[in-house]
Amino acid sequence: MLLSPSIMKNKTILLFMSTIRTLQREINDAINDVEVNPTSIRTRTKLGEFSDEKLEKLKTFVDNIDTGKLKGYMSTLPPLHINQLTADEYEDPFKMPLPKRWQIYKTFLKGHVDKLHVKIDSAIADYKKAYMRFDSVSSPDNIRLMKKMKVIGMTTTCAARMRDSLESVKFPIVVIEEAAEVLESHVISAVTKDCKHLILIGDHKQLRPAVADFEVETKYRLGVSLFERMVANGVECHTLDVQHRMRPEISSLIVPYIYPTLKDHESVKKYPDVRGVAGNMFFLHHEQPESNSGECSKENKHEADFLLKFAEYLLQNGYKPEEITILSAYLGQVTTLHRKRRSCSHPGMQQIPIKSVDDYQGEENKIILLSLVRNNEESKIGFLSNEKRVCVALSRAREGLYIMGNIKHLTSRSRLWKDIEHTLISQNDVGPKISLKCQLHNRITHVDSCKDFDHLEQGGCRRKCMKELDCGHVCPQQCHGRDIGHIAEYFCREKCERYPCRAHPKVRCTSLCSMECARCEASIDHKLTCGHLAKCYMFTLDEDRIGSLKDDSHCEEVVDMKLNCNHNKILKCYLKFDSLEKKCHECTNKTKKHVRFTKNTRL
Repeated sequence: MLLSPSIMKNKTILLFMSTIRTLQREINDAINDVEVNPTSIRTRTKLGEFSDEKLEKLKTFVDNIDTGKLKGYMSTLPPLHINQLTADEYEDPFKMPLPKRWQIYKTFLKGHVDKLHVKIDSAIADYKKAYMRFDSVSSPDNIRLMKKMKVIGMTTTCAARMRDSLESVKFPIVVIEEAAEVLESHVISAVTKDCKHLILIGDHKQLRPAVADFEVETKYRLGVSLFERMVANGVECHTLDVQHRMRPEISSLIVPYIYPTLKDHESVKKYPDVRGVAGNMFFLHHEQPESNSGECSKENKHEADFLLKFAEYLLQNGYKPEEITILSAYLGQVTTLHRKRRSCSHPGMQQIPIKSVDDYQGEENKIILLSLVRNNEESKIGFLSNEKRVCVALSRAREGLYIMGNIKHLTSRSRLWKDIEHTLISQNDVGPKISLKCQLHNRITHVDSCKDFDHLEQGGCRRKCMKELDCGHVCPQQCHGRDIGHIAEYFCREKCERYPCRAHPKVRCTSLCSMECARCEASIDHKLTCGHLAKCYMFTLDEDRIGSLKDDSHCEEVVDMKLNCNHNKILKCYLKFDSLEKKCHECTNKTKKHVRFTKNTRL
């Protein structure tokens, strides 16, 4: 929304909106006490005549009630006022019959909700007055600003709210993007009487717009967008027949079954192969059963565990977390994946997007791992029978698509999945095990469970790497997927075989191969003032000959000397004169112990 500086300073309308949201949230919480979890009771001393002690007794008793047997009481029993209780029931809630307890509880709940409704009605009335004042001031500013612009962008919600302003602007062309996902009523609200050209851009073969009420959606077909309705009624439309996203193996799953005329652009045929996997697409068939996740969703723990391990394997082969997405057809599985991911040790796992198929429409990624979840004795496939949802699920990947599910269940309930299975079989992209391929040895490893990844800790195979490095040594690590060129992350830990000193060409370096060569420790036939022989590193080199002694050189021979405290100390030669007058650690520790003992005795 376009606001002038003076309007932005006025926070009255924002305050009213916040109040309404808070009150509505309290009402929802109160209603959820009954509808979601009727055994939980909130202490509301302001709504009744019960004392805190009596309400606490009632709460304890209700918490011990069998939810499954009593859930139906709340929908049939009328509210009951406290005056209708007997004296014994009033004094002790435990003496009430079970239906009467629920009636009292329902009375408290209704009283609380009624009070909240009074507050929210008052807040809504104040909000409407404030918004009318706000709109009367802001509309002229918005109209003046919009008339200066050639292109105006907004959501359909904003278009409905600013309907009067849009009427005044009188723009002739309206473009609605993702029109197949927008409700028809939202499109109408964005079109004014001055519109001469309406352009709808979308794909009616993917998911429809979401309607809050499922019964209204199915009974009155409100989920059908204006875009889809016009296509179904033969209105002229133009279709893009070249796709620039998926490699040909992936696009073959939806062409020609969903998109009969879709063609692949030349650019998608040049994608690199997925690192660490033998194929760029695969359907991993399994028969591990699904389970319920909450009341309305499903989960498959086997698929969740396997795909998380597979994602970690891809990270070990050099992929970034943002290049991998894990999708699921069910929200319950998304929750399970998020929960199980917390125990993953690889730091990049926490950054991999995990979303439902419905939430991922319009997005894409380099590699997609898809969990279909359904696997039951009744061969029910639920959402997976929806062609539009299948289309979205199979068309999100650019370079690699890996699916887990029971292909037999899917094909027994869906003609589309039979066609997809035919394509998978023809491309040899379906089976009970997926083939992994290490980048160093091209060795194939077949996996079908999480345990199979335990032998591939570095994203390679079970062999040693043994690749020859630039220094001449070989890599002793287990086969690894990251830094296969041994440039960025690997450093040779073998002993250095170089002879760096020109004055002593037969003296080998004592450092590791990947480190800079150490200074030459060869002795020189030259005595220092301390009596020790000098070392090569103390002298300058004149071509291949020993030159003069360096000014900052000092003897680092290790000596055992006696200090003034009569204790012996091992130290470097050049430090003996500095340490002669100092006390050793043994004397210092004795002094500290004596001081601590003295302090303690005084206490």
